[in-house]
Amino acid sequence: MNAPASSLLIRNGRVPDAAARGYRSCDLRIRDGRFAALSERLEAEPGEPQVDAAGLFLLPGLIDAHVHTIGVEDDLRTLHRQPAYLVAAKAARVLEDMLSRGFTAVRDAGGADGSLASAVERGLFKGPHLFPAGRGLAPPGGQGDFRAEGEADLGCPCCASRRSITRLVRGTDAIRAAVRDEIAAGATQIKVMASGGIASPEGPETPQFSREDLAIIVGEAAAAGLPVMAHAYGAEAIRRCVEAGIGSIEHGSGLDGPTAALMAAKGVVLVPTLVVFDEVARGNGPVAEVAARILDQSYASIETARLFGVAIGHGSDLEGSAHAFQSDEFRLKAQAMPASEVIASATRVNAMLLRGTDRRGVIAEGAVADLVGLDADPLHTIEALARPDLHLRLVVQGGRLAVDRRNASSRSVRTA
Repeated sequence: MNAPASSLLIRNGRVPDAAARGYRSCDLRIRDGRFAALSERLEAEPGEPQVDAAGLFLLPGLIDAHVHTIGVEDDLRTLHRQPAYLVAAKAARVLEDMLSRGFTAVRDAGGADGSLASAVERGLFKGPHLFPAGRGLAPPGGQGDFRAEGEADLGCPCCASRRSITRLVRGTDAIRAAVRDEIAAGATQIKVMASGGIASPEGPETPQFSREDLAIIVGEAAAAGLPVMAHAYGAEAIRRCVEAGIGSIEHGSGLDGPTAALMAAKGVVLVPTLVVFDEVARGNGPVAEVAARILDQSYASIETARLFGVAIGHGSDLEGSAHAFQSDEFRLKAQAMPASEVIASATRVNAMLLRGTDRRGVIAEGAVADLVGLDADPLHTIEALARPDLHLRLVVQGGRLAVDRRNASSRSVRTA
């Protein structure tokens, strides 16, 4: 990422106060990309840039733990037929739009590799801190097989010059090699398609990998210090993943009590993705009907997870034109969880899913200086998060002012 400004003083913001279950007025000093000091009043240093956040509610930068940044087409079957340069150019717009909605970090759930993350960190693309999964592991003929009729593989089988969000694996040796390939390409977590999906002929709840295969995936990833995330519907597929040592269950509809208890005991995070089912369910036909059923079951899974103390993260899982609805996940989740938990899911909980030693998801001394400023209190109106076009006024990422939508007279950073 571009080198952070050496110092930045944010004045008159309101930051969360857990003890008071509200906010407290606060000045924040950012130095070298991290929060350096928080106090009711801080004196400006000579020449220190300042941002007046009066009237704004400040939250940690938002984190989406399930995105597909190269999912730039509505039909993912067309993705691997496009040149990688064209896909990357389209992904740049996706990334910039995510940042404009207040997402300062995202965990990719299939498609992006270390080179795309590097482009963001170097400032070549404007976007969230990107934690890539590489290509997700999928079985031939199952969920994640985006080949057209007659195609032997996804993209170029010898050089991988064209990308899909998944790769097909056949057998134990291929699974081991695939995990190692994605690690070498810069993955910060490994993704596995552990069950069917909403368009699968055999049904979304059908497990796609054996317990032995899942254990191999987890073992290879763990040897490199990486976690595994699993696309999984239905109690059987979810339980296989949890027993194998997978760290997060993506989607997770059909979760039952015993499996939720096991997730809580093992510290496995549930990452619901309500908005993708809501969007698909608005269409017509059998897939829309399945999506509507999965959406109902996803709400039930959230209820079960909360009952058993499972940590709940925040994801969207959108592709193509549907990326525009990323923030709607807040509104949908607020129908099942208090606003305070919704906010925690997209900050503190999701931060636990990001690989590395950097502290994120909090506004605290020493943490990475990512924050958003809203003109309405999200604890009282979730629309403050669901409608960033109306309420998001400020985004600071890594100590730099990334988005500034305050009034025109104070749009630029002023110098003391």
